[in-house]
Amino acid sequence: MCRLVENNFIECDLFRVQTLLLDQIMCTLFLYHLQSLLLFDRAQIICNMGDALGPELATCLPIFLDRLKNEITRLTAVKALSMIAE
Repeated sequence: MCRLVENNFIECDLFRVQTLLLDQIMCTLFLYHLQSLLLFDRAQIICNMGDALGPELATCLPIFLDRLKNEITRLTAVKALSMIAE
């Protein structure tokens, strides 16, 4: 809710706006954190059972390529790929 106050200044319910923005940011951060965890899980599976995956391995690796192209998930993808390489 906004209201007009002195000198034509519009005062909004900043608490409500801030809460909505914070919720959005936290959701986004949670999604990035979740993507990181899932990427590490996938890397761990490839490390331990890569030979058993056989032809399904070819479907797993393009996901790492997509994550390498994304600036936000690039570092996580590099860490996951280095885990696979070891």
